[in-house]
Amino acid sequence: MKILVAYVSMSGSTEEISELIVEGIEAAGHSAERIHIEEEGLEAKALAAYDGILIGSYTYGNGDLPYEMDDFYDDLNDVELAHTTFAVFGSCDSAYEIYGGAVDTLEKKLIDCGSVQLQSSLKVELAPMGEEMEACRQYGRQFAERLHETKTTQQK
Repeated sequence: MKILVAYVSMSGSTEEISELIVEGIEAAGHSAERIHIEEEGLEAKALAAYDGILIGSYTYGNGDLPYEMDDFYDDLNDVELAHTTFAVFGSCDSAYEIYGGAVDTLEKKLIDCGSVQLQSSLKVELAPMGEEMEACRQYGRQFAERLHETKTTQQK
């Protein structure tokens, strides 16, 4: 199984969430490739090579995608992801009227690309602390286990 955890992060909060998610995937006995979308130049067309994709983003301002996500998001218009499953995660700020709008925007776009949502999106207030850290690990563990079950069922 090929699992990708890709993200953008400004303050490091979404990056930390991605690290915890990978810990959970590994605790389930699987591995994942973790990529910072902007810094490592991940192209949207590369998503089709993965069985499962987790995409993370912080929300900029009042519900917007951050500028680091713009090109990647636009390129998703040209990608067919019918053979992939996904989940979305991100750091959010309840001080804004729209809580985690970038997470919702990415979720909708991936569905429009034909990908199947494996589990509900994970929104973390600012940075994961205490119980939220374990919730992020559990999120990764559940994703890997559900993906494994899905792939095993499809092979039968």
